[in-house]
Amino acid sequence: MITINASEIKRRGISVVDELLRNQKSVPVIHRSKVKYIILEKKTYDAITTELEESVLDRVLRSESDYQSERFHKGSAADLIADIIGH
Repeated sequence: MITINASEIKRRGISVVDELLRNQKSVPVIHRSKVKYIILEKKTYDAITTELEESVLDRVLRSESDYQSERFHKGSAADLIADIIGH
């Protein structure tokens, strides 16, 4: 994946980002030697956020179903830690 320096965007304008987005889905922007920003086309951003929202909603609905069906265990944080470490 090709990255770009923030100073290059300042110098050449947004057209340099448009050029890179023709060949890749995102453009990492380097600022002070580190990737600080990721530029995406709006359609890519929308797809990512929609998928994330659907995933979160699905998990909430499964949790609600488990709760309604009483498929859960009651206990303390100490009980949970003990289960995790196998005691």
